Amino acid sequence: MEIWDSALSWQEKEAQYESMVKEVDQSLLETFSFEKAMKSIEHNQGMVVYSGKWALKTNADKEMLLGELMRDGTYSWMNPLYIPPILLGLTWGLKEKRGRSGSFFSRFFK
Repeated sequence: MEIWDSALSWQEKEAQYESMVKEVDQSLLETFSFEKAMKSIEHNQGMVVYSGKWALKTNADKEMLLGELMRDGTYSWMNPLYIPPILLGLTWGLKEKRGRSGSFFSRFFK
């Protein structure tokens, strides 16, 4: 539950959220189509692909999960009954090049 913060207007909160969405897109090192995004997550357990406020991954049962970026910077994950058509035309990507082990931060704190 979000607590009311009178110091930030809803316009400021919306601007912060839009800034987070843009940061996601700017952080993508490799981009591709929705079709390639689906093939990538199906063949690489644990891989997450991103597009704006959306993210895709598979769970342990190899079911596709759709994530939506929340205002706190986390993703809310769901197992959709169908693929929303809006996702099909988006450019998807990875935040890290494939073939590297560990997360971005783990490479610095070994």
